[in-house]
Amino acid sequence: MWEEVTIASLATAAAILGTQWFRQARRTRRAQEAAAEVSRERTGLAERHSLLKAERDALAAERDAVNREVSGLAERHSLLQHEHDALRQRHDDLSREHQSYDAEEHRMLDFLHEISESLYDDTSPRKLHRRIIRGVSAVVEARGGALYLLDAGRRQLVPASITKECPPLIELPAEMLPSVGRRPSQLRSYLSLQSIGEGEGALGEALQRGKPVKYEDLLQHPSFAAAPSIGGRKLAVMIAPLLYGPKKLGVMAVARPASAGAPFTPHDFDV
Repeated sequence: MWEEVTIASLATAAAILGTQWFRQARRTRRAQEAAAEVSRERTGLAERHSLLKAERDALAAERDAVNREVSGLAERHSLLQHEHDALRQRHDDLSREHQSYDAEEHRMLDFLHEISESLYDDTSPRKLHRRIIRGVSAVVEARGGALYLLDAGRRQLVPASITKECPPLIELPAEMLPSVGRRPSQLRSYLSLQSIGEGEGALGEALQRGKPVKYEDLLQHPSFAAAPSIGGRKLAVMIAPLLYGPKKLGVMAVARPASAGAPFTPHDFDV
């Protein structure tokens, strides 16, 4: 009897243990399956993350390329704008230069017409000299001018005509400096009587060299040691020797103080 109870108990215990093992095995299998599913999902997420990162990097690279292209286009636009502005400025400068040439050409024609008429109306050398220097001054828009003729015997440049507005083109005596601007008649009288030796001062040098010369500031010439005493303002001057073949006839000069405008241009000098 006891043996039957023991066998029955063992059978029951075995059945219970079998059931528990089965349940544990099932839970273990489910856990393993869940872990495998999690692992697969994690792997999938990692692959997705890697793809997204690669896509993000590609987009970033494309964005950088676009930014570089935009920057290059902006620089190109800036260069083109600068070039456009420079061309416009050049066009405006050429337009003004062309207008200046036209105006100067008309002044030259008027001057030549006036000279041709004066040869018929009045052949007085004094009046002819005055018309010549006034006409040349008007052509290049100078403030004034002076014509000196060479006295070959004395080798001196003698004033033939000096316009009323012409500033001094030679150094003045120290005693005259205080009265400059206050006594114009005294200054004109002095200048009309003052001869210049060939090779002396800017006028004499131009005759001696036989070539035209242009000074941005005549007061910087060594012959104007007293320039600071008469204000030291810039005085643009063009001087041309008057030649007939190898023969020297004199010099003609036109002047434009800084207060009267910009210095003479290369075109003025060519005229």
